Amino acid sequence: MREGDLVLWVARSTTTSSRYAAVFHLGDEATVSDVQLANLGAAPGDRVTDLWTGEVVATDGAWLRLAVPAHGTRMLRLDPA
Repeated sequence: MREGDLVLWVARSTTTSSRYAAVFHLGDEATVSDVQLANLGAAPGDRVTDLWTGEVVATDGAWLRLAVPAHGTRMLRLDPA
């Protein structure tokens, strides 16, 4: 999916029920993006983990709010509730 400077890539695990998402921000300035969980193949209540920090990312219902640096990437694992 691409919407403006936001690009999402999603993949399914071949060994578990997890999905993985890469969120790319192509803009020249850092941003905070609201992403629908459905666009990542996830549902409300699914656990979202930042793969670089290991921290759980909070969701708000069907939405995920992500801070992404300029020309940056966030890597996520989505586990079903």
